[in-house]
Amino acid sequence: MLILVNRDDDGGDVLGSVPPTVDSSTPDVGAPPASDPPTVTTVESTVPPTEPATTVPGTEPATTPAPTTAPPTTAPPATTTQPAPPPTPPSGWQRATGTFPDLAFIACCGSNWVGEPSPAVPADAGAPLAPGIYNLRAEFVDEPDVFSDGVIRLEIRPYVRCGELAGAGFCEGEAPFPDNELGVPSDPARVLDLALDDAVRVALSGFACGATELSIDQQVAAGSDLTRFAAELDAAYEAAIGSQLRAGTTPEQIVADLTAAPAAGFSDPGCPDWTELMWTPSGGPGVKADGIFRLDSASNVLALRSASASWVRPTALAVDDAGGFTVYFYAAFLS
Repeated sequence: MLILVNRDDDGGDVLGSVPPTVDSSTPDVGAPPASDPPTVTTVESTVPPTEPATTVPGTEPATTPAPTTAPPTTAPPATTTQPAPPPTPPSGWQRATGTFPDLAFIACCGSNWVGEPSPAVPADAGAPLAPGIYNLRAEFVDEPDVFSDGVIRLEIRPYVRCGELAGAGFCEGEAPFPDNELGVPSDPARVLDLALDDAVRVALSGFACGATELSIDQQVAAGSDLTRFAAELDAAYEAAIGSQLRAGTTPEQIVADLTAAPAAGFSDPGCPDWTELMWTPSGGPGVKADGIFRLDSASNVLALRSASASWVRPTALAVDDAGGFTVYFYAAFLS
């Protein structure tokens, strides 16, 4: 059984995923059957003709002369258009109605992102971000209590065409690059302390065990739901894994024990193409628990400082036309 390891340095495998394709075909339902034309019946009238009205001399009605001055007109009140409010995040976890955008995923397997570049990030940190999608990285790596206070520190970078980075970022391959291949600058354009509250929409790409393979499970919720999700994950990790590592149990034995007797949401889901542990929460998508320990500089096995910080990683920020935020996360270990 393969055990992936978190290291304090930046080495290790990078896990990625490709959003599933959606069948957009529409069945031909055909045209409705034609209906018969309505039947019209003609009835002959027997009402006698009406005699024309007569006017007695001297009794003609008085006529009112037309006004010589038009009445004053009143201009209609000015109409103001208020911007639409940001979309209300759902209450509780719900499965996404469509696939997440390609730029919401990490660039996998030696490839670059593909799509349209982000708008420029204003130099003024107080200026709003233009509608679009931006790359996100967390400023933390395996730090404790990242989600506990409901605020997460994020590094924002625009997606930039590889041909325009000019050594200030990184793209796989060599120039010339296709116009739709994107990379990100080395330095963040902005650092944002984002409150994960009910005004923020989060989108988490996790996993579920299908009939024949491990499949992507994409769900959306409010930021406060993600904070509770992270707290539940950290408590479950401490109960089932962290405490056992500190007691001297080997990672291999922990995986074997949880495979034989699932606990705290950790189990081997039995997917044909997945032989590691998965964590199933009370609400939200499953998490691939494929790096259950870390190594210090002397290669000693240690418990993760934070399971949620290790396994729930931000990937992208989408800004809608009303200025509302959707923060995308990926539920698996990233090196």
